[in-house]
Amino acid sequence: MRRHLRSRSDPRRAAAAVEFAIVLPLLLFLLLGIWEVGRLVQVQQIMANAAREGARAASTGARSLAEVETIVQRYLTAGGLDTTGLTVRIHNLSLNPGAELSDPSDDPQAAHQLHLLRVHVTLPFKNVRWVLVSQITNVTTLRATGFWLSMKDQPIVVDTEMPRG
Repeated sequence: MRRHLRSRSDPRRAAAAVEFAIVLPLLLFLLLGIWEVGRLVQVQQIMANAAREGARAASTGARSLAEVETIVQRYLTAGGLDTTGLTVRIHNLSLNPGAELSDPSDDPQAAHQLHLLRVHVTLPFKNVRWVLVSQITNVTTLRATGFWLSMKDQPIVVDTEMPRG
């Protein structure tokens, strides 16, 4: 058995280096795309949870509009998001079923039991993007909406007088 010694200038090694140099930009582009899409899914989930938490807080009837906005903002901040440009809108769809998302907010404390409340959260896309995805998409804002029925208790009137008769 005879061993063949390869020379140090193996042409196959050079070909592999050239192939790697050609494929590397494509792999990096794909990895950055996967990373960015994963980030967008994460941000959308955080925003959906923040809208849900805002709707839950509004449904108690004990929180003002400013308190609900603060709850949503804190949730987004805890999720690592920049809240610059954040807008939170609360609409009582039972009183105003045709409320647009851009309409002024309703007072959540004015809701009655089982009124349908909608909390709509918007955040500028520039706050969460990592790479230049904005060059291939025209998305400018991210949105999330949460719905909750008002759980505000109705006062109970108890008649303490004994019936006569």
